[in-house]
Amino acid sequence: MRAARTAREGLLRQATSGLTDVEAAALEELLAKLVAARVEERVERRRAGDSGPWWCRTCDFAACGRPEGRCPAHATAVRAYAP
Repeated sequence: MRAARTAREGLLRQATSGLTDVEAAALEELLAKLVAARVEERVERRRAGDSGPWWCRTCDFAACGRPEGRCPAHATAVRAYAP
């Protein structure tokens, strides 16, 4: 698991190394929207009876900020399942 996480982090650093801080922030916002849209779709499919796995099964909860409420997938699922 650690090797996979290290490889993923290296790839992300390499892929985003040419971005300015403003571009990196814009990309992060767009990716959060993408994740939210995928989770919303998954929630709707679960409500319709599909019990398959969640979309983000390889998350690093500490890295995404889930404990602090910053994970876009978790935040979207919480909103979607709220009464």
